Amino acid sequence: MRHLSAESATSSGGLPPPEMSSTSKPKIFISYRTASGRGESEYFEKQFSERGIEVLRIGNRVDCPHPRGTVDEWEWFSTKLNAVIFGVPYLLVIASEGAESSQWIAWEVLSSFATGRCLFICWISGEDPRRWITPLPRLAYRFIPGPSAFLIDARKFVSAEPVFRIAFPKLKAKILSAIPVCLCLFIGALVFDISQQTFHAVGFPADLIWARTLAALVGAFTVVLSFPRRAVLAYKVQRARLPSTQLVYEGQTGSGIVLVVALITAILVVAAVASFHVAPTREHIGTTGLVYLFMYTSFMKSYKVFVGYPLARINGRALTNGAYQTAQEIDAARKAD
Repeated sequence: MRHLSAESATSSGGLPPPEMSSTSKPKIFISYRTASGRGESEYFEKQFSERGIEVLRIGNRVDCPHPRGTVDEWEWFSTKLNAVIFGVPYLLVIASEGAESSQWIAWEVLSSFATGRCLFICWISGEDPRRWITPLPRLAYRFIPGPSAFLIDARKFVSAEPVFRIAFPKLKAKILSAIPVCLCLFIGALVFDISQQTFHAVGFPADLIWARTLAALVGAFTVVLSFPRRAVLAYKVQRARLPSTQLVYEGQTGSGIVLVVALITAILVVAAVASFHVAPTREHIGTTGLVYLFMYTSFMKSYKVFVGYPLARINGRALTNGAYQTAQEIDAARKAD
């Protein structure tokens, strides 16, 4: 039977979410295959605990109403895992031999997508874990909310240093990370200036206020698209000291998707209003705002229906395919006996 616990919380007879610490210590969940990753898990747990990081891991026994090794048990634990991992910002997966067929690791990874910031894949043995942990193309993860994923090649040497440097960077790395941020803002300002001059040269939008508004929206859109996540910044400024670590995909935040859709909608609305030569009066701006809210709601629903949900379902099915097949095989063998 699968066991689930947290260092600061006990869970016998149920699966409550981890208790919030009064000291607001950072949390990390360690996912591993008991048969081949226990030693590495204990090493990471010791290293994190020494740095004051709260470790959530598999541990205490939890009663399940379904027979052991059945598909029903697998599905029952799968839903409960969401409540435990929800809100935990960091997930460390120890990818060892046979981990792709584990009944639980895939769901632990999938449960981290809602609120996770970083997914660390520690490859200690077996096949390349990127094949089953990140089944979609790298670009696809820019369109669904999820953590940034990093691969740590630990087949020769296991170290917690990459996790510390990326998830909990030192002051020097934070200062260096400010340079790309300033560069991104500078590019946004440059795009705004170039767009404003371009609109003036082509004579569209004819009204100066709409031209400036459209140029500002284009500049903001550029900043949002190019703005890197904090963990990715920490990785890039320390890449020379992380030879065993690779960025698998940058991922996307839920707020980032909302901003992108909101800016695209605003650009289209302003361009349409300017093309009809509508004066930017108070009455017209109010009507334009109502049109914008209607279009934003429509675009957001369309994104969820045609992009977000389909990609999330494909990712979830591909990620849990091996685990589900294992549960079916165990269930079939049990019924045969």
